[in-house]
Amino acid sequence: MSRSPWLVIAFSIFLLFSLSSMASAQSTRGLFQQNNDPIIGNPQGKVTIAEFFDYQCSYCVAMASVLHKTVDNNPVVRIVVKQYPIKGRISEIAARAALAANKQGQFNRLNQALMAHSHQLSEAMIMQLARNVGLNMQRLQRDMYSSATTRQLQMNRTLAKSIGIAVTPSFVIGKTSMQHLTQENVFIGSLSQYELQKIIRQFEQA
Repeated sequence: MSRSPWLVIAFSIFLLFSLSSMASAQSTRGLFQQNNDPIIGNPQGKVTIAEFFDYQCSYCVAMASVLHKTVDNNPVVRIVVKQYPIKGRISEIAARAALAANKQGQFNRLNQALMAHSHQLSEAMIMQLARNVGLNMQRLQRDMYSSATTRQLQMNRTLAKSIGIAVTPSFVIGKTSMQHLTQENVFIGSLSQYELQKIIRQFEQA
Protein backbone atom coordinates (compact mmCIF):
# COMPACT_ATOMS: atom_id res chain seq x y z
CA MET A 1 0.00 0.00 0.00
CA SER A 2 1.47 3.35 -1.01
CA ARG A 3 1.51 6.23 1.45
CA SER A 4 1.34 9.94 0.81
CA PRO A 5 4.80 11.52 1.33
CA TRP A 6 3.10 14.28 3.33
CA LEU A 7 1.57 11.66 5.61
CA VAL A 8 4.99 10.07 6.12
CA ILE A 9 6.53 13.47 6.89
CA ALA A 10 3.72 14.37 9.32
CA PHE A 11 4.07 11.06 11.11
CA SER A 12 7.84 11.48 11.35
CA ILE A 13 7.45 14.94 12.88
CA PHE A 14 4.88 13.58 15.35
CA LEU A 15 7.20 10.72 16.31
CA LEU A 16 10.18 13.03 16.81
CA PHE A 17 8.05 15.40 18.91
CA SER A 18 6.76 12.51 21.04
CA LEU A 19 10.25 11.11 21.60
CA SER A 20 11.54 14.60 22.44
CA SER A 21 8.76 15.09 24.98
CA MET A 22 9.46 11.70 26.56
CA ALA A 23 13.17 12.51 26.82
CA SER A 24 12.40 15.89 28.36
CA ALA A 25 10.08 14.36 30.94
CA GLN A 26 12.65 11.73 31.80
CA SER A 27 15.39 14.35 32.13
CA THR A 28 13.19 16.41 34.44
CA ARG A 29 12.67 13.49 36.78
CA GLY A 30 16.39 12.78 36.82
CA LEU A 31 17.19 16.43 37.42
CA PHE A 32 14.73 17.15 40.21
CA GLN A 33 13.84 13.78 41.78
CA GLN A 34 16.91 11.54 41.56
CA ASN A 35 17.53 9.42 44.66
CA ASN A 36 20.42 10.48 46.91
CA ASP A 37 20.88 13.89 45.33
CA PRO A 38 21.74 16.24 48.22
CA ILE A 39 19.00 18.81 48.84
CA ILE A 40 19.47 22.23 50.43
CA GLY A 41 16.51 24.31 51.55
CA ASN A 42 12.89 23.20 51.67
CA PRO A 43 12.61 19.56 50.48
CA GLN A 44 8.98 20.30 49.55
CA GLY A 45 9.71 23.64 47.85
CA LYS A 46 7.64 24.45 44.77
CA VAL A 47 10.64 25.90 42.88
CA THR A 48 13.71 23.73 42.31
CA ILE A 49 17.23 24.83 41.43
CA ALA A 50 19.39 21.96 40.17
CA GLU A 51 23.04 23.03 40.32
CA PHE A 52 25.73 21.19 38.36
CA PHE A 53 28.69 21.48 40.71
CA ASP A 54 32.41 20.68 41.01
CA TYR A 55 34.37 21.14 44.27
CA GLN A 56 37.45 22.34 42.38
CA CYS A 57 35.48 25.01 40.54
CA SER A 58 36.18 28.40 42.15
CA TYR A 59 33.00 29.85 40.63
CA CYS A 60 30.95 27.08 42.26
CA VAL A 61 32.49 27.89 45.63
CA ALA A 62 31.76 31.59 45.11
CA MET A 63 28.13 30.77 44.23
CA ALA A 64 27.61 28.95 47.54
CA SER A 65 26.93 32.11 49.53
CA VAL A 66 24.52 33.36 46.84
CA LEU A 67 22.59 30.10 46.96
CA HIS A 68 22.43 30.03 50.76
CA LYS A 69 21.12 33.60 50.83
CA THR A 70 18.58 32.60 48.21
CA VAL A 71 17.36 29.72 50.37
CA ASP A 72 17.17 31.97 53.43
CA ASN A 73 15.08 34.53 51.51
CA ASN A 74 12.86 32.04 49.67
CA PRO A 75 11.19 29.28 51.70
CA VAL A 76 9.61 27.95 48.49
CA VAL A 77 13.04 27.00 47.06
CA ARG A 78 14.81 23.65 47.12
CA ILE A 79 18.31 23.26 45.71
CA VAL A 80 19.33 19.91 44.24
CA VAL A 81 23.11 19.53 44.11
CA LYS A 82 24.10 17.58 41.00
CA GLN A 83 27.66 16.38 41.53
CA TYR A 84 29.36 16.96 38.17
CA PRO A 85 33.11 16.40 38.57
CA ILE A 86 34.72 17.67 35.37
CA LYS A 87 38.09 18.80 36.72
CA GLY A 88 39.82 15.47 37.11
CA ARG A 89 40.36 12.65 39.59
CA ILE A 90 40.26 14.74 42.78
CA SER A 91 37.00 16.34 41.73
CA GLU A 92 35.50 12.87 41.31
CA ILE A 93 36.77 11.71 44.70
CA ALA A 94 35.25 14.78 46.36
CA ALA A 95 31.95 14.20 44.53
CA ARG A 96 31.88 10.56 45.60
CA ALA A 97 32.62 11.54 49.21
CA ALA A 98 29.80 14.09 49.18
CA LEU A 99 27.29 11.55 47.84
CA ALA A 100 28.46 8.99 50.38
CA ALA A 101 28.18 11.55 53.20
CA ASN A 102 24.61 12.25 52.07
CA LYS A 103 23.77 8.59 52.76
CA GLN A 104 24.81 9.24 56.38
CA GLY A 105 22.73 12.42 56.56
CA GLN A 106 25.91 14.49 56.77
CA PHE A 107 26.15 16.11 53.35
CA ASN A 108 25.88 19.67 54.64
CA ARG A 109 28.74 19.24 57.12
CA LEU A 110 31.15 17.69 54.62
CA ASN A 111 30.04 20.07 51.87
CA GLN A 112 30.81 23.10 54.02
CA ALA A 113 34.17 21.63 55.07
CA LEU A 114 35.19 20.95 51.47
CA MET A 115 34.22 24.44 50.33
CA ALA A 116 35.87 26.14 53.30
CA HIS A 117 39.18 24.35 52.71
CA SER A 118 41.57 27.08 51.57
CA HIS A 119 44.22 24.88 49.91
CA GLN A 120 44.11 22.61 46.89
CA LEU A 121 42.17 19.45 47.61
CA SER A 122 43.84 16.04 47.68
CA GLU A 123 42.47 12.57 48.38
CA ALA A 124 44.13 12.53 51.80
CA MET A 125 42.66 15.93 52.69
CA ILE A 126 39.16 14.91 51.60
CA MET A 127 39.35 11.86 53.86
CA GLN A 128 40.69 13.97 56.73
CA LEU A 129 37.84 16.44 56.38
CA ALA A 130 35.39 13.53 56.41
CA ARG A 131 36.93 12.26 59.66
CA ASN A 132 36.81 15.75 61.14
CA VAL A 133 33.06 16.04 60.63
CA GLY A 134 32.48 12.66 62.28
CA LEU A 135 31.61 10.42 59.35
CA ASN A 136 31.73 6.63 59.61
CA MET A 137 34.81 6.12 57.46
CA GLN A 138 34.30 2.43 56.68
CA ARG A 139 30.79 3.11 55.45
CA LEU A 140 31.98 6.23 53.60
CA GLN A 141 34.60 4.28 51.65
CA ARG A 142 32.11 1.54 50.83
CA ASP A 143 29.45 4.00 49.62
CA MET A 144 31.93 6.16 47.70
CA TYR A 145 32.84 3.32 45.35
CA SER A 146 29.52 1.51 45.25
CA SER A 147 27.86 0.77 41.93
CA ALA A 148 24.98 3.06 42.96
CA THR A 149 27.31 6.07 43.34
CA THR A 150 29.02 5.29 40.04
CA ARG A 151 25.64 5.09 38.29
CA GLN A 152 24.55 8.37 39.83
CA LEU A 153 27.63 10.23 38.62
CA GLN A 154 27.19 8.72 35.16
CA MET A 155 23.54 9.77 35.11
CA ASN A 156 24.55 13.33 36.02
CA ARG A 157 27.04 13.38 33.14
CA THR A 158 24.42 12.03 30.74
CA LEU A 159 21.87 14.60 31.89
CA ALA A 160 24.36 17.44 31.55
CA LYS A 161 25.31 16.38 28.03
CA SER A 162 21.66 15.97 26.98
CA ILE A 163 20.86 19.59 27.90
CA GLY A 164 24.09 21.17 26.69
CA ILE A 165 25.85 21.73 30.02
CA ALA A 166 29.64 21.44 29.81
CA VAL A 167 30.81 23.88 32.51
CA THR A 168 30.26 24.47 36.22
CA PRO A 169 28.37 26.02 37.77
CA SER A 170 25.29 25.62 35.60
CA PHE A 171 21.66 25.51 36.65
CA VAL A 172 18.31 24.08 35.69
CA ILE A 173 15.52 26.06 37.36
CA GLY A 174 11.78 25.55 37.26
CA LYS A 175 8.66 24.53 39.12
CA THR A 176 9.32 21.32 41.03
CA SER A 177 6.23 19.75 39.49
CA MET A 178 7.13 20.53 35.88
CA GLN A 179 7.24 17.61 33.49
CA HIS A 180 8.91 19.04 30.39
CA LEU A 181 12.28 20.73 30.23
CA THR A 182 12.84 23.62 27.82
CA GLN A 183 15.92 25.69 27.06
CA GLU A 184 14.42 28.53 29.12
CA ASN A 185 15.02 26.42 32.23
CA VAL A 186 18.78 26.09 31.61
CA PHE A 187 21.28 28.73 32.80
CA ILE A 188 24.98 28.30 32.01
CA GLY A 189 27.51 29.86 34.36
CA SER A 190 27.25 31.90 37.54
CA LEU A 191 24.17 33.96 38.44
CA SER A 192 23.99 37.06 40.60
CA GLN A 193 21.67 37.29 43.59
CA TYR A 194 19.44 39.67 41.62
CA GLU A 195 19.29 37.39 38.56
CA LEU A 196 18.51 34.34 40.65
CA GLN A 197 15.77 36.10 42.58
CA LYS A 198 14.17 37.33 39.36
CA ILE A 199 14.15 33.80 37.91
CA ILE A 200 12.68 32.31 41.09
CA ARG A 201 9.91 34.90 41.18
CA GLN A 202 9.06 34.13 37.56
CA PHE A 203 8.57 30.42 38.27
CA GLU A 204 6.93 30.96 41.64
CA GLN A 205 4.22 33.06 40.03
CA ALA A 206 3.75 30.80 37.00
